[in-house]
Amino acid sequence: MPDTRITLTETVAADCLTPAQVETAKAIYAPVTQGRTGEVLVAGFSPGSELGWNTMAGT
Repeated sequence: MPDTRITLTETVAADCLTPAQVETAKAIYAPVTQGRTGEVLVAGFSPGSELGWNTMAGT
C-alpha cells in the first residue's frame, strides 16, 4: 500500500501545497464525527479521490 500521509518539508517549491492547503486536505480526508461522542457520522474522502473534489465543492 502506498504511503498516503500528507507531510510538510523545509523545502517549498511552486508545485507544493501551502500549509493551509495541507490542513484543508487533511480535513477532507478526515471523517465527520459527532462532537461529544466521537462517533463517525460520515467517512472522509479516500486518498486518490482528489479529482472528484470539484464535484464535492459544487464547481
